Amino acid sequence: MSQYLNGRPTLEIMAGQGYLSAGLQALQPNQKLYVTDNQDWLNQPITAVQPVIDVESLSALEAIERYGTEVEVVLMSWAPDTSEIDWQVLQLLRQKYPSLEFLVIGERDGATDSRTFWQNAKLKDLTAINATRPQFDLIDEKIYRVQ
Repeated sequence: MSQYLNGRPTLEIMAGQGYLSAGLQALQPNQKLYVTDNQDWLNQPITAVQPVIDVESLSALEAIERYGTEVEVVLMSWAPDTSEIDWQVLQLLRQKYPSLEFLVIGERDGATDSRTFWQNAKLKDLTAINATRPQFDLIDEKIYRVQ
């Protein structure tokens, strides 16, 4: 993923405790990363882990509005399948920020992201990156470029 991003300024939305961005930062210390999450998942059972990088408290839509003109890439991983916030994100990016590259990590029609999102997203499987990533936690997740 780090090689693919190639140092481009990136906004991670729904970043959780920031593990993905922390890894990207470790590999590309000079890459500009905006790491955001509104922490609406904090009532889930395993939340005692502290963030591993600074995570700004913003909803996905607020983060895009704030940083959409400062980045080239928006990264969203493991969006909940119980909400259509992912679909709202996609609509906002299509309408106001069509030049941004939108990368999604998730299980198509599975445990992540809403049905509406998967039905409306135009997906490109990033085969070269996905070939290097093992399956995690019985989830058949992949990285997609979404339009």
